Amino acid sequence: MKAKLFLTTNIDGLPSQSIQEMDAAQAHQLEQSGSGIVVDVPSLDVLENGISKAVEKYRNKYHEMLSSPDPVYKVEGAIDYYTQQMKTELEAEVSELNRQYSEIVSGMKDAAMRDIANKKRYISEDERKAATDTVNEAITSIKFGSPGALDVLMEQVPYMSDTRKLALLQEIGRITEASSDQQVVAKARRLYDKLDEVRSGELLPVKIAQALPSSADTPLRQLQMTHPTYKGHKNSIHSK
Repeated sequence: MKAKLFLTTNIDGLPSQSIQEMDAAQAHQLEQSGSGIVVDVPSLDVLENGISKAVEKYRNKYHEMLSSPDPVYKVEGAIDYYTQQMKTELEAEVSELNRQYSEIVSGMKDAAMRDIANKKRYISEDERKAATDTVNEAITSIKFGSPGALDVLMEQVPYMSDTRKLALLQEIGRITEASSDQQVVAKARRLYDKLDEVRSGELLPVKIAQALPSSADTPLRQLQMTHPTYKGHKNSIHSK
């Protein structure tokens, strides 16, 4: 059984931010290890399977005609005639299934972008004040030659609430404005990146939707590339 996994890290040469199809057990194991997220979209799976089955049916039917003792297939040009009919039916079926697939993926991308674009983040006045005070204290320490205040903040990030991180994100720029020391600026940037991970989680549905292929007709294109009945097709290896 296969499953789709959205990789959040590079694994065995496979790039992060990509969707890979693999054994379901392996996919769930990688998800538990924090290396990816299993993507479960049954409607897309149904359409992909439909395309694969249609192509496989074409292959099998063609093979059956070649090996059949039925005299109808022995008539000169008969197999070519029936093959052309099969092609027309296959390409029409795949085109429709692929249209439905592309429509669903496009809708998922639009919905994910709409959700993130209109997401409301409530930060209380208490959180805003606490963030302002925290940054003021860090700036004061830096001005008196103690840049280690940023290291302390970095250590605290994993223990902060999401709203505290969001509030600090709005204040952290003041640190770089208050100091031209490149060491301080570099630490402030690292701190910003660490805090910004809270928003990366919000972007995950967008990243997954964007990683989904916009079409699912790969089985047909592979057929057109390799099958002898598509010898005259522009992508066929038999034409080159």
